[in-house]
Amino acid sequence: MIIRKAQSSDGEGIAKVHVESWQTTYQGILPQSYLSTLDVDNKIKMWRNILAHSHHTYVAECEGRIVGFASFGKGRTNIADAELYAIYLLQTHQKKKIGQKLLHYAISILLSEGYKSLFTWVVNENSSIQFYKKLQGDLIKEKQVEIGGKLLIETAIVWEDLQQLQNVLSID
Repeated sequence: MIIRKAQSSDGEGIAKVHVESWQTTYQGILPQSYLSTLDVDNKIKMWRNILAHSHHTYVAECEGRIVGFASFGKGRTNIADAELYAIYLLQTHQKKKIGQKLLHYAISILLSEGYKSLFTWVVNENSSIQFYKKLQGDLIKEKQVEIGGKLLIETAIVWEDLQQLQNVLSID
Protein backbone atom coordinates (compact mmCIF):
# COMPACT_ATOMS: atom_id res chain seq x y z
CA MET A 1 0.00 0.00 0.00
CA ILE A 2 1.31 3.43 -0.92
CA ILE A 3 0.06 6.91 -0.16
CA ARG A 4 0.73 9.52 -2.78
CA LYS A 5 -0.44 12.92 -3.96
CA ALA A 6 -3.48 12.60 -6.20
CA GLN A 7 -3.00 13.41 -9.86
CA SER A 8 -5.59 14.74 -12.30
CA SER A 9 -5.86 11.24 -13.78
CA ASP A 10 -7.03 9.90 -10.37
CA GLY A 11 -10.47 11.53 -10.60
CA GLU A 12 -12.20 8.31 -11.65
CA GLY A 13 -10.59 6.17 -8.94
CA ILE A 14 -11.38 8.72 -6.24
CA ALA A 15 -14.97 9.05 -7.50
CA LYS A 16 -15.46 5.28 -7.33
CA VAL A 17 -14.21 5.16 -3.73
CA HIS A 18 -16.37 8.17 -2.84
CA VAL A 19 -19.58 6.62 -4.19
CA GLU A 20 -18.95 3.06 -2.99
CA SER A 21 -17.91 4.16 0.49
CA TRP A 22 -21.04 6.31 0.84
CA GLN A 23 -23.22 3.44 -0.34
CA THR A 24 -21.77 1.09 2.30
CA THR A 25 -21.16 3.54 5.16
CA TYR A 26 -24.54 5.23 4.97
CA GLN A 27 -26.60 2.11 4.33
CA GLY A 28 -29.37 2.14 6.93
CA ILE A 29 -28.61 5.80 7.74
CA LEU A 30 -29.68 7.43 4.48
CA PRO A 31 -32.59 6.31 2.30
CA GLN A 32 -31.61 3.56 -0.15
CA SER A 33 -33.40 5.54 -2.87
CA TYR A 34 -30.85 8.32 -2.36
CA LEU A 35 -27.81 6.03 -2.14
CA SER A 36 -28.86 4.33 -5.38
CA THR A 37 -28.76 7.65 -7.20
CA LEU A 38 -25.13 8.41 -6.34
CA ASP A 39 -23.38 8.58 -9.67
CA VAL A 40 -19.72 7.91 -10.32
CA ASP A 41 -19.74 10.06 -13.49
CA ASN A 42 -20.94 13.12 -11.53
CA LYS A 43 -18.31 12.51 -8.86
CA ILE A 44 -15.62 12.16 -11.55
CA LYS A 45 -16.45 15.66 -12.77
CA MET A 46 -16.45 16.96 -9.19
CA TRP A 47 -13.10 15.35 -8.33
CA ARG A 48 -11.41 16.41 -11.56
CA ASN A 49 -12.39 19.98 -10.70
CA ILE A 50 -11.13 19.62 -7.12
CA LEU A 51 -7.85 18.09 -8.29
CA ALA A 52 -7.35 20.92 -10.78
CA HIS A 53 -7.67 23.52 -8.02
CA SER A 54 -6.34 21.83 -4.91
CA HIS A 55 -3.04 20.21 -4.06
CA HIS A 56 -4.27 18.62 -0.83
CA THR A 57 -5.80 15.36 -1.96
CA TYR A 58 -3.87 12.16 -1.36
CA VAL A 59 -4.76 8.60 -2.27
CA ALA A 60 -4.09 5.21 -0.75
CA GLU A 61 -3.31 2.73 -3.49
CA CYS A 62 -3.09 -1.06 -3.25
CA GLU A 63 -1.86 -3.07 -6.21
CA GLY A 64 -2.38 -0.13 -8.56
CA ARG A 65 -5.97 0.54 -7.41
CA ILE A 66 -7.16 3.52 -5.37
CA VAL A 67 -8.77 2.17 -2.19
CA GLY A 68 -9.03 5.39 -0.19
CA PHE A 69 -8.34 9.09 -0.17
CA ALA A 70 -8.08 12.12 2.06
CA SER A 71 -8.74 15.72 1.09
CA PHE A 72 -7.68 18.52 3.44
CA GLY A 73 -6.48 22.09 3.64
CA LYS A 74 -7.29 25.53 4.97
CA GLY A 75 -10.28 25.62 7.31
CA ARG A 76 -13.45 26.91 5.69
CA THR A 77 -14.75 28.25 9.03
CA ASN A 78 -13.17 29.75 12.13
CA ILE A 79 -13.33 26.43 14.05
CA ALA A 80 -9.66 25.62 13.30
CA ASP A 81 -7.07 26.78 10.82
CA ALA A 82 -7.05 23.48 8.89
CA GLU A 83 -9.89 21.16 7.89
CA LEU A 84 -10.14 17.50 6.94
CA TYR A 85 -12.70 17.85 4.14
CA ALA A 86 -13.06 14.15 3.41
CA ILE A 87 -11.48 10.82 4.15
CA TYR A 88 -13.01 7.69 2.65
CA LEU A 89 -11.96 4.08 2.26
CA LEU A 90 -13.51 1.15 0.47
CA GLN A 91 -15.22 -1.08 3.03
CA THR A 92 -12.84 -3.93 2.16
CA HIS A 93 -9.89 -1.77 3.23
CA GLN A 94 -11.28 -0.38 6.47
CA LYS A 95 -9.88 -1.40 9.87
CA LYS A 96 -6.42 -1.93 8.35
CA LYS A 97 -4.93 1.36 9.60
CA ILE A 98 -5.09 2.91 6.12
CA GLY A 99 -7.27 5.75 7.44
CA GLN A 100 -4.74 6.39 10.21
CA LYS A 101 -1.92 6.45 7.67
CA LEU A 102 -3.80 8.87 5.41
CA LEU A 103 -4.54 11.14 8.37
CA HIS A 104 -0.94 10.93 9.62
CA TYR A 105 0.28 11.92 6.17
CA ALA A 106 -2.20 14.81 6.02
CA ILE A 107 -1.10 16.07 9.43
CA SER A 108 2.57 15.95 8.41
CA ILE A 109 1.80 18.09 5.38
CA LEU A 110 -0.34 20.53 7.36
CA LEU A 111 2.34 20.87 10.05
CA SER A 112 5.00 21.52 7.39
CA GLU A 113 2.81 24.35 6.06
CA GLY A 114 2.44 25.95 9.49
CA TYR A 115 -1.07 24.84 10.42
CA LYS A 116 -1.65 24.39 14.16
CA SER A 117 -5.20 22.98 14.54
CA LEU A 118 -7.57 20.73 12.60
CA PHE A 119 -11.26 19.93 12.50
CA THR A 120 -13.70 17.80 10.56
CA TRP A 121 -17.47 17.34 10.37
CA VAL A 122 -18.84 13.84 11.03
CA VAL A 123 -22.43 12.60 10.78
CA ASN A 124 -23.25 11.31 14.27
CA GLU A 125 -24.75 8.07 12.95
CA ASN A 126 -21.62 7.33 10.91
CA SER A 127 -19.59 4.67 12.73
CA SER A 128 -16.37 6.48 11.78
CA ILE A 129 -17.12 8.95 14.56
CA GLN A 130 -15.54 6.34 16.85
CA PHE A 131 -12.29 6.63 14.86
CA TYR A 132 -12.14 10.36 15.62
CA LYS A 133 -13.14 9.96 19.27
CA LYS A 134 -10.25 7.52 19.78
CA LEU A 135 -7.95 10.23 18.47
CA GLN A 136 -9.01 12.44 21.39
CA GLY A 137 -10.73 15.11 19.35
CA ASP A 138 -13.05 17.54 21.10
CA LEU A 139 -16.68 17.42 19.98
CA ILE A 140 -17.42 21.11 20.00
CA LYS A 141 -20.37 21.95 17.81
CA GLU A 142 -23.37 20.31 16.16
CA LYS A 143 -25.41 21.30 13.17
CA GLN A 144 -28.38 19.82 11.40
CA VAL A 145 -27.95 18.86 7.73
CA GLU A 146 -30.28 17.36 5.18
CA ILE A 147 -28.90 14.60 2.99
CA GLY A 148 -31.11 12.63 0.65
CA GLY A 149 -34.24 14.08 2.25
CA LYS A 150 -33.23 12.96 5.75
CA LEU A 151 -32.27 15.30 8.59
CA LEU A 152 -29.03 14.31 10.31
CA ILE A 153 -26.80 15.81 12.98
CA GLU A 154 -23.16 16.49 12.17
CA THR A 155 -20.59 17.13 14.87
CA ALA A 156 -17.47 19.23 14.46
CA ILE A 157 -14.51 17.44 15.98
CA VAL A 158 -11.46 19.61 16.61
CA TRP A 159 -7.86 19.04 17.59
CA GLU A 160 -6.36 22.28 18.89
CA ASP A 161 -2.81 20.91 18.65
CA LEU A 162 -1.91 19.16 15.40
CA GLN A 163 1.41 17.99 16.77
CA GLN A 164 -0.34 16.30 19.69
CA LEU A 165 -2.77 14.62 17.26
CA GLN A 166 0.15 13.28 15.24
CA ASN A 167 1.64 11.89 18.45
CA VAL A 168 -1.69 10.18 19.32
CA LEU A 169 -1.81 8.42 15.95
CA SER A 170 -0.08 5.09 16.24
CA ILE A 171 1.41 4.14 12.89
CA ASP A 172 3.05 0.74 12.70
